[in-house]
Amino acid sequence: MYKQEILRRVKTVGTEQFFREQLYKEREQIKSFFGIELNEISLNKIAAIGSYMVSRKDSLQEFSLDELSAGIKTDTGIDVAGDELRKIVGILMGVEKSDGVALLDIYSEIMLDDGTPSGKFASRNAVIHKNGLLHGGSNLAIFKIEGGQVFILLQRRSPAKFLFPGRDTLSACGHIDPGMDSFNTAIKEAVEEISSGDLRMDAAVLSGNIIRIGEELEYPGYVKQYSFEYQGDDFIGKVAQIRSMLEQGSYLDQTSNFNSIFFDSFQDKNGKKWVVLYTLDSGQETRLDEVKAILGEDSSLRYDASPSNSPYNREKKSFYLSVLREGDPNAAVIDAIIQSQSGVMGGGEVEGFRWVEFGALLEDFRQNPQNYTDAFLPFFSDPGIVAEIEAELGPR
Repeated sequence: MYKQEILRRVKTVGTEQFFREQLYKEREQIKSFFGIELNEISLNKIAAIGSYMVSRKDSLQEFSLDELSAGIKTDTGIDVAGDELRKIVGILMGVEKSDGVALLDIYSEIMLDDGTPSGKFASRNAVIHKNGLLHGGSNLAIFKIEGGQVFILLQRRSPAKFLFPGRDTLSACGHIDPGMDSFNTAIKEAVEEISSGDLRMDAAVLSGNIIRIGEELEYPGYVKQYSFEYQGDDFIGKVAQIRSMLEQGSYLDQTSNFNSIFFDSFQDKNGKKWVVLYTLDSGQETRLDEVKAILGEDSSLRYDASPSNSPYNREKKSFYLSVLREGDPNAAVIDAIIQSQSGVMGGGEVEGFRWVEFGALLEDFRQNPQNYTDAFLPFFSDPGIVAEIEAELGPR
């Protein structure tokens, strides 16, 4: 359904009825990912809460579950709280994203420093990304073994994406929506993103063929990022100076065999210019000072943290692995999606997919990290994680 058609439908039938229709359409997904089987009562209840949240969208930039519960009770008479309300917020976001229209804002639950949920929610773009608040993310790498070779499925992000437009990333990546965990998020993102028209992966099959790799990625002191916002005029010239400085000499982390400094620069959709350094060791203070000197007073260090992903996106990430063996129905679905490369892929979030030989990918990533999103850095720069992947892939 196209955006204008959806907006006309909302205007015709009203917000609450629109949510009823969307909820009914996505009922199997809701049952699978949230464990809620919709009936007439629960469908009407969730639709009414959705309508309330749309009407209060401007004031719901940041809120706690208790505050949302009280507002719903006052305005609608519906008594809902705790984990039930957390799941309902996630359900409402999911049914909207399935058609690419955001009547609601997109929320994440803010995490405490130890990774536990805080019970406080905020707009992902207006609050969480802007202020570098910790929240959850989940990534999935899909492999297949064919002819004795190992291939990984790469996703090319849409050129319209806010961060890392048009770059290659892992098979499926996404934020953890309220009421979901990292495991279900990995599956849900695969079903949503690895799609073209009516072609979609089978969630039930995938859920039986997915394992977690490593722990939630924090890696304090191992992967560290410094993000500078540059406000001067000669951005291209400054970037060239930094690149030349970093290329003088050998900065190699002998443990992982990756360059110990990854360098990136880009201009975001708001026109802000960024210089980003990712380091894999703690001995780069001299280089950091040299970058500061090159950028001068026209820059400011906006984000200095470990872990981190971008100037806007500070996540506690979980990583999952799926190996498609001979006869796996999802392998045929993925191949059909790659061959079609038509329709709206991944709900408009994805430009395309392709299989790449795993060894070739690792080598290219080591040589050209700027061609990939930040998801690759913690996933493939840790020798322990790479060893886990190799063990899971097994002899071939």
